[in-house]
Amino acid sequence: MTDDKCVRWVWPNEIWHKAMAYVHLFLEFLIPLSIILFCYSGILWMLSVRINRSKLSENDQEGQKSRNYKFEEARKNTLVTLLIVSCVYVICWIQNQILYFLYNIGYPIDTNSTYFNFTVWMILINSTVNPFIYLIKHKDYQRALKEFISCKQKRGMTTEGSVYSVSIENTTESEIQPAAIESEREKTKSLSEN
Repeated sequence: MTDDKCVRWVWPNEIWHKAMAYVHLFLEFLIPLSIILFCYSGILWMLSVRINRSKLSENDQEGQKSRNYKFEEARKNTLVTLLIVSCVYVICWIQNQILYFLYNIGYPIDTNSTYFNFTVWMILINSTVNPFIYLIKHKDYQRALKEFISCKQKRGMTTEGSVYSVSIENTTESEIQPAAIESEREKTKSLSEN
């Protein structure tokens, strides 16, 4: 940086410069996007397997229908959330990646322009957007935030009535029950103190 302006770094030769444009595009955009899509596909596949597995065992008709409905709703909500997160990632990153790629293959790009700075800010904003997406999409996050802000859950209170309290009716073995886990931690802690 010279006189508050970015100075273009000079590559040893043009072949290295263009090769690094492709390497940069793959390392900073295409590979992370592929990983995101692969992981999200795995999550959706696991939800589909759970739904199909629960449909196969129909011992308790009424409870089973309720459970199937919950799994199906969870799958739909997860699908929409993951699509939103993926689209926001692409929207935030693609503009800067295209500009940087064009810059590296030889097109003149003004790195001091307002638009270029906007694309850099979009990348930075992407890091902070996901928690808000989850907050908007999931009722549990909304309830937890309301509970946190209103300070309803005070120290020493049990988790009964909070969003972390889970009924064991109509749940599967693999579902995580934070209230039960916290209860076990407190028992272990009290035993270790004695």
